[in-house]
Amino acid sequence: MPGDPARRYGRGVVVHREPPEFPTGRAAIAAARAQAGAKRAAAGKAAARKAAEESAKAGPRPPRGGAKATSPRFDAFAADVVLRHDDIDQGLLFGMPCLRIHGKAFAGDRDGGVVFKLPKARYDELRQLPGMEPFEPQGKDRPTSTWLLVPSPYRQRWRELADECIAFVARGG
Repeated sequence: MPGDPARRYGRGVVVHREPPEFPTGRAAIAAARAQAGAKRAAAGKAAARKAAEESAKAGPRPPRGGAKATSPRFDAFAADVVLRHDDIDQGLLFGMPCLRIHGKAFAGDRDGGVVFKLPKARYDELRQLPGMEPFEPQGKDRPTSTWLLVPSPYRQRWRELADECIAFVARGG
């Protein structure tokens, strides 16, 4: 028959075709991928914002696995610094508990004192005081050039030094 769909279309009968559920063609697939990526990015930003808010409410993070116990003096010092400054958290530096600003360490607990990261000129100035020692993280007579161990007899200066260190490290020091 001339009106027979089988004759009109050749092989098989194709009368009506449903649109595919999934995109076909390169442009349609690219558009679908872009849309899915935008949804994932928006969800990721929302999750990151929520995590940041929860972290801010919780206060500083405790050091991750393998951390040594901190001294009560360092705990009190760290609490004071965290209360006075934003963006301060806790972490590890050479296996010792430390304080960080924007992820960069500026002070740490070591041998009953506090290790501070200082500008070279200030390091040289404080190094002249009795009891101040260069920080040797590996203990192999290889001291660092900007980290100074300030012992507990100088704890009245820890707050002032912390402020200096925060400013120095935040500037990229």
